Amino acid sequence: LWHVPGITETCFILHLFHVLKLAV
Repeated sequence: LWHVPGITETCFILHLFHVLKLAV
């Protein structure tokens, strides 16, 4: 279970953007 492109990647990116939004 390494880098799985698709839903996992999208969820991770969306989570990252959400954290960045809260940080700014």
